[in-house]
Amino acid sequence: MANGDAGFPKISDSSWWKLRNLFKQKVPTVLTPSYLASALSMGEDSAKSNVISPFKKIGIIGEDGKPTDLAYEWRDDHKYAAVCSSLIDKLYPQELKDLFHTPDADPQKLTNWFMNSARCGEPAAKHFSRFYLLLLKADLTEADASLKKSLHQNLPPLKVKLLQLRNLIKKKLKQPDQHPLKMVQRKLKLNITKDRLKQYSVVVQSCILIFSFTYPLNHLQIRLIKFLKVWQNI
Repeated sequence: MANGDAGFPKISDSSWWKLRNLFKQKVPTVLTPSYLASALSMGEDSAKSNVISPFKKIGIIGEDGKPTDLAYEWRDDHKYAAVCSSLIDKLYPQELKDLFHTPDADPQKLTNWFMNSARCGEPAAKHFSRFYLLLLKADLTEADASLKKSLHQNLPPLKVKLLQLRNLIKKKLKQPDQHPLKMVQRKLKLNITKDRLKQYSVVVQSCILIFSFTYPLNHLQIRLIKFLKVWQNI
């Protein structure tokens, strides 16, 4: 590998798992920026620089934009670890593999190695080291954690507030007959009016579905769903 920022692949955990999950559903004939923008809810420029370019570099996407044979092996759970191992052998120098060859490798020491070898700054070196560790671990269980983290980070502020509200009600709700609007304003310090709250009907409906199917349906859960339905109709 040549030195410099362009020498090593730089792929985020989120992009890695999102594209793999997409391939597990159906491998597209050609990956274009517009296709990824629609499938992964991202901008076309971001799709080109953060997905297409780095995945071409590691050989999962060909120069013609078509998925390679490696892509089909990559999406296979039984072959995933072998693919990660082959990428390490292909993309990284022997010195790095000799120094850092176990999943518990020190991230800071690994970052320092990339800074010295690639002659790059710490931010870029951290990206290099994170991807190297992702390949070294070859851990399929990280997919769920990464996707959940990404989902939470992308939640609109109101949805985050609703998730906070669920926890507050579960722990502290003592008077279920309180007026929902007043409780929301007091507990979450939301400066909103009744008319403004009605505009969030779709979000509240989504949260009712999330709470109904994602969490155990105990008596507190039922109470929360009733609360949200009342909120929706304020």
